[in-house]
Amino acid sequence: MDTSSDDLEQEVKALKRKLVEQKEKFDQQKEEHDLSKIKMKKQDHFIQKLKDRIECAVCMDIPRSGPVPVCPRGHFVCEICKRDSCPTCRTEMGLGRSLLSVTILENIDHKCKFEDCNMQFRLEDLEKHEKECPQRNVNCPKNDCTKIVPLAKLVDHLISSNACCLEIEPNLISTNWKIRNYLATKTCLKQT
Repeated sequence: MDTSSDDLEQEVKALKRKLVEQKEKFDQQKEEHDLSKIKMKKQDHFIQKLKDRIECAVCMDIPRSGPVPVCPRGHFVCEICKRDSCPTCRTEMGLGRSLLSVTILENIDHKCKFEDCNMQFRLEDLEKHEKECPQRNVNCPKNDCTKIVPLAKLVDHLISSNACCLEIEPNLISTNWKIRNYLATKTCLKQT
């Protein structure tokens, strides 16, 4: 019985050593994870500061292309809002452009332009998303309706509108819609 008890003692010691090693490894990974979180927080804060600095002082949007107009004192405005004088310091805008802002614009995430969408993308992916965004604005499929609504709210518009919710014949639908045999009635829309 001494050999089996010695074997058990050896096995327990080996398991304890392994447990201590695993705990040390876990503690090290946790420390690395915590440091990564701190680093990410700092980077997020830095990126937010950059975004705040390059946003247009008039419309408060971040420009999507450059070079970005800048006054002699370093204040940014977008091309659309640019006037003769800086909206921040009132000095003459001149022809100044910021090439550094272009580098920033190309390396930050931009918010989708549609009101109810909160998604953010890099510039190279933003255009594709906005073409497919469920919140993108679409025309009502009824030809004589001039209402423009977010795609996600189109069914609500069709249900609530007396003029648009009558049966729509496929040949009355605008040609820019990629829909076949689009029929909408109050009863079928409420059931879906």
